[in-house]
Amino acid sequence: MFNLSDFIEENLTEGYLTRAFTETQINIFALNYLNRGQIEQECFDRIAKFVEDNEPYPEKTEVDKETKGNKETKENKETKGNKETKGKKETKENKETKE
Repeated sequence: MFNLSDFIEENLTEGYLTRAFTETQINIFALNYLNRGQIEQECFDRIAKFVEDNEPYPEKTEVDKETKGNKETKENKETKGNKETKGKKETKENKETKE
């Protein structure tokens, strides 16, 4: 037989692990299900504890470091691209001058 409470708990926890939902969304959804009587307090507590125990998101400082690293990589690629374009342009101009 289908158990709605188990279904909700499983999908909220899976959604959190796959980052489909944020911690805030999980808490709001679980509270709404609790208020509607679709899950019991024990199920709500298990969901809240699961989210607390399985924090998959990086700390803010880690995100800042990644963002800075990605920005530097992008800038390096742009600089390299600009140098290559400039070099090709100079080569083309040199050929035209020689002719």
